[in-house]
Amino acid sequence: MSMDSLIRFREIVDAIQDGYYEVDMRGTFKFVNPSFCRIMGQPREAILEKPYTMFTDEKTATAVLQAFRRVYRTGESIPSLESVVTHPNGEKRHVDISVTPFKDERGEISGFYGIVRDITDRYYEARHREAQLAETRRLYMQIKQLEEVKDFMLRLASREIRSPLTLITGYTDLLYDSLRDHFGKEEQTYYDSIQRAIQRMMQMTSDFLILEKMHNIFIEAKTPRQARVYIDDLARKAVMDFRREAVAKGLTLNLIVPDFPVAVCGEENDLSRAIANLLDNAIKYTPSGGAIVLKLVVAESEAVVSVEDTGIGVPQEKQDSLFTAFMRVPTSETQQVEGSGLGLYLVKKIVEWHGGRVFLHSVYREGSTFGFALPLVNQTTPAAI
Repeated sequence: MSMDSLIRFREIVDAIQDGYYEVDMRGTFKFVNPSFCRIMGQPREAILEKPYTMFTDEKTATAVLQAFRRVYRTGESIPSLESVVTHPNGEKRHVDISVTPFKDERGEISGFYGIVRDITDRYYEARHREAQLAETRRLYMQIKQLEEVKDFMLRLASREIRSPLTLITGYTDLLYDSLRDHFGKEEQTYYDSIQRAIQRMMQMTSDFLILEKMHNIFIEAKTPRQARVYIDDLARKAVMDFRREAVAKGLTLNLIVPDFPVAVCGEENDLSRAIANLLDNAIKYTPSGGAIVLKLVVAESEAVVSVEDTGIGVPQEKQDSLFTAFMRVPTSETQQVEGSGLGLYLVKKIVEWHGGRVFLHSVYREGSTFGFALPLVNQTTPAAI
């Protein structure tokens, strides 16, 4: 990285919320951003030109030294290392550190840099998260006043968060365009991870927006716009949209639809979201090597959409609550799966708003079928159906 590029890069990282540091081969801090100083509880002048060992305990200092040595030996970054730093007042903060080799113009490692995040709250909350979630769900069901809190949080998440996310996306793309010529494999990996995280947040805020819309619709007793929607076209488009994601995970994704148009009445965007949520769920909970089938059939006066998978399935005792808000099934297989717990709930709300019904069939550790049925628009269908 040229000196001009380095200066420009440091100007950018000065503005980010995460801490950023650079140390030389002796572990002496050569550059830190304001967020790093905040996390460390020290002004910049108290950190620069000081060894990292001054700001942590012996155990953590040893772990960090071993990380530096490993990165120097292998040339590969360490994306996450949990450590402890000590403030001047003795307060200890838990942090997550990444370590990446800093290479000079000759390609030789001359130091290290990385991102530091304060995870103190997460560190302590993790020990009580399961109990807290159970208590939160119990209170959510029992105390009606929490509806007001929920509505406020939905408005905040769907509107207030989306704007800064858009800003983050713009500046991330700008940063990438400015520095991509200097990116190595590790930097590209970091950029790709940032993009995936942004997309997850965008998806979540979009879910909240739909949830707010559904909430207002039921309060005002609105009905869907009476437009003809060809749900077979929506199914084809959904498979096209999710094909790459499925293949990347090592899954087969197939589509079965009639060879004639299948129409229902309603809002095209909302029905597309319902199908997308079912496919997204299937991909999340189906291990590599599995199979997913999106199927559309006409049964009597209904269009029946189903997504079958060979995934981990759902225990029988948990199935009745799957379509409730924020519901996630805690099993050993689902611990690493990310999600808001709103996907199936939104499917149910959208489908019921369109006068339909949802259904599921699942066998734990064998697979699941989730789907919905909607009233058909009056039309002529083949006699065989």
